Amino acid sequence: MFTILSKIIFRSFIVMISLVLNQQVYGQRYNFKNYDIEDGLIQSQAQRIFQDREHNLWISTFGGISRFNGRDFTNFISSDGAAGTATAMAEDGAGRVWFASRTLSYFDGQNMLTLKKPAKYGKGIFHHLVKAKDGNLWGAVGYEMFMVKDLRVHAVVLPWKVSVDAMATDPEGNIHASFRHKGLYRLQGKTWHRVTSYGKIYDQLAVRNIIFDKIRKHTIYLQSFGDFLSVENGKIAAYANPEIKKIHGAILAVKQDESGSLWFCTTAGLFNIGYDTFRSFNSSNGFTDNAVNDVCLDNAGNIWLATEGSGIFRFNGDMYVRFDQTQRLPNEVIMSLAGNKRQGIWMGTFGGGLVNYKNNQLSYYKIPADGPRSQSIFSLYIDREEALWIGTLRAGLWKYKNGRFTQTPQSPTGPYLVNGIIGDHKGQVWVSSPEGCYYYEGSKPVKLSDYKGSASCIAEIGKDSILLGSDNGVTLITNKRVDLSYKIPGIEGKNILSVKKYGRFIMLATAIDGLYILNTHNKKVKNYRQADGLYSNAVYSITSDNRNIWLGTGRGINKLRLDPATMNITILNDHRPIRLVVEANQNAALFDGSKIWIGTAKGAFVYDPLKTMKFTRPEVKIQTVRISQPGVDTVVKGTPSVKLLEPNKTHSLPYKQNNLVISYSGIYLSDQDALRYQYRLVGLADNFSIPVRNTTVNYLSIPEGSYTFEVKAVLENGMSSSVKSFSFVIVPPFYRTTPFRILVFLLIVLLIFLTQSYLITRKEKRRLLIQSITREEKRKIREQTAEDFHDDMGNKLTRISILSDILASKIDPDKIEERKLVTQIKDTASALYNGTKDILWALDPKADNLYEILSHLYYFGSDLFSNTGITFHFNEPESSFKKIKLPMEYSRNVTMIFKELLNNVLKHSDAKNAWLNVSVTNGEIKIELSDDGKGFDTNKSHSGKGMINIRNRSARLKGDVTMVSETGKSTITTLKIQQPG
Repeated sequence: MFTILSKIIFRSFIVMISLVLNQQVYGQRYNFKNYDIEDGLIQSQAQRIFQDREHNLWISTFGGISRFNGRDFTNFISSDGAAGTATAMAEDGAGRVWFASRTLSYFDGQNMLTLKKPAKYGKGIFHHLVKAKDGNLWGAVGYEMFMVKDLRVHAVVLPWKVSVDAMATDPEGNIHASFRHKGLYRLQGKTWHRVTSYGKIYDQLAVRNIIFDKIRKHTIYLQSFGDFLSVENGKIAAYANPEIKKIHGAILAVKQDESGSLWFCTTAGLFNIGYDTFRSFNSSNGFTDNAVNDVCLDNAGNIWLATEGSGIFRFNGDMYVRFDQTQRLPNEVIMSLAGNKRQGIWMGTFGGGLVNYKNNQLSYYKIPADGPRSQSIFSLYIDREEALWIGTLRAGLWKYKNGRFTQTPQSPTGPYLVNGIIGDHKGQVWVSSPEGCYYYEGSKPVKLSDYKGSASCIAEIGKDSILLGSDNGVTLITNKRVDLSYKIPGIEGKNILSVKKYGRFIMLATAIDGLYILNTHNKKVKNYRQADGLYSNAVYSITSDNRNIWLGTGRGINKLRLDPATMNITILNDHRPIRLVVEANQNAALFDGSKIWIGTAKGAFVYDPLKTMKFTRPEVKIQTVRISQPGVDTVVKGTPSVKLLEPNKTHSLPYKQNNLVISYSGIYLSDQDALRYQYRLVGLADNFSIPVRNTTVNYLSIPEGSYTFEVKAVLENGMSSSVKSFSFVIVPPFYRTTPFRILVFLLIVLLIFLTQSYLITRKEKRRLLIQSITREEKRKIREQTAEDFHDDMGNKLTRISILSDILASKIDPDKIEERKLVTQIKDTASALYNGTKDILWALDPKADNLYEILSHLYYFGSDLFSNTGITFHFNEPESSFKKIKLPMEYSRNVTMIFKELLNNVLKHSDAKNAWLNVSVTNGEIKIELSDDGKGFDTNKSHSGKGMINIRNRSARLKGDVTMVSETGKSTITTLKIQQPG
């Protein structure tokens, strides 16, 4: 009795405590990222923040200047040439970053340098640097205005002597300035034109910043410590939005983002005013309570904030908000979610009970149950009667309604783990658990008797059709009976963690096999894994908005879109500025009609499906190119502080300097850790490398040739930077250059030619030598033959002639016939002797030239025509003809041809004159015989033996013999032969 009473009292006490704890706490946490001194910032009191054209952030602090590339800080102090705490920063047209303080300093990409301050400015502080259209900087110091041109400070003459409080340039580059007691003016040419007068009301207005509205182009805002004014059509007035009254603290800076929202930095924190929204940011929602000194909107749309004592913050936008322990959640592991418009959102935690979010307020509740696991909420469901069903780890199933917790009846074996709770189309509640599947008839649980085993998840997929997921696939329950015939191809044996009906498709989340999609119309199944773009093969939860599917995975939150026709998915990354590596939970995915809620081990993340991220391209820069050799470390393309070579110029490197170390870096301020790099060396590789994190690549022993190194920064959504390149040529040694190879080739060809020429010349010389020897032998033989023939034949013929004379003297004079016969013998011997003389002459080597041939013909013709009535005209041959050597056959044949022709003139022409003329032209010997005789008809056949011999002899000499004659006219016979080579 006492025990029962004690339990009742204890449980009542727990309920009372839980109701007491049901109170308002903190709201959602916004997406801020903080960088402070532990991250490398030189000092925590950030005063000004500015972005240059290369996307670096510059932060002015009380400790010096910091440059931030999204990952690393580079710090500059006064000993480096930096100004003190900069009151303003700007970039000129040449890319130099300027800092205004008591001096003017600038960073030229290599060093910090300081301009000499004109004496007239004394100890005045430079402020409000702005860049004009021409790229020169303008600024103010006290009552003076100046311009920086050609690295010199030039004074600007003003029409009045009043304080220059603020300066800015409009979107067209026109300079505007606020003059104390005067008003706002715009510089056109060299003349200041009034935009508005401050009048008596704002006579003491000390404007700190001038802001040009990006949406309403003709609206200008003026900000001072205590006022925020607007100027339209020349009229100045207080800012009309009533939300301005909610801002407290002195206003230090104001910026407008691309949507038109205004961001107010004050001594009391950060405030944002949109057209219909107002937000304040402090430590309760992820920011800081310290003063905010300046704000910068970077090229990616991120908002950067310089704070007093907390370093700098990056606000990545409100693509999502987060609930975690910074909002005083009892436990940030969100295991389950449920909600509707009436009750708000319920979050079940691991060990921390229930949390409710409604009307921007958080409340939390404890289950009135004993045991350390009673506050671990695994599943939630709101039924038609607005009762919240609560499935716990060890405390069974509970309901919460009208401020009261009640425990529902358990199974006969006692409290069990509740894996999932749903309501079907009739409103009947179903529960999945390790013990099986139950449905409730009223408050009584009924177990499906023909379903054996555990059930990890449950979903209604059609009228009277429930699909159970387990560690062995899925089971279809139809009309509360197991349908043994239902099978999904490829699902058998898979560990199913979540089931979601999506139109005609069924989505199945698995523990290690990614996402399966079933088309219920054609039974087609597709599987998607990490290789297809999912963050993990472990998919814990599924929900969907009006267009997209959301997955809670083991390593992040995927947003994807399904093409119903092809069942192909498209991975979308427009729901977040940076990738969140978080582990989702099984029953923790919910679409409340306007927002997507995903429960994870690091809190609940809430997305607005209508908002998409506008991504900007990252930037990349080649930092250094080093030649790596033993004992050599040469920079050939500099860091920002060393620029030795132009980036777009091709550089020549000796062949021994062919080991290169190339360093590069990218800037993506939204999420520097998301950057990857792809590179290639054109000339060695055609394709870019796979995306990698490293920012240095080594190339060893690069062959000689022309190369271009290309690198780009890439994001996981496929967006990449422009390609930056560095071109170079590895110059080969002279003995491997093309000219040298050509020279060697030519030398080899020349050597071959000379060798061949030498061999040919040698062979020719040998041939000529043999020919000369042969010729000499022939000459000697001819001489010997001629001498022998002359001596022997001459003696014998002489003897015949003498014997004929003796015989004739002994024959009786009356014997006429005998004496006549003897005379014929003598004449024949004499003729034979004369003929032998021609043969002997031809055999004599001395006759082997044109001069001797012509001389021989001259003597023969003179003899032949003497005492005949025919005058023979032939001048003595030229002595130069002796140099024209002719072979023996030439001498014999030429002589015989013209002897025959001269005899024909004598016998047949009846001529009075005969002419023999000789000419030698270009190696051709021309011998012409003409007469003034009676001629003959050349058309009639002349086949006499003499003419046949003439033509045969001409053919032997490869010459040409022609006759020109007519009856009654002269005859001209011409022999043409080529001079032997």
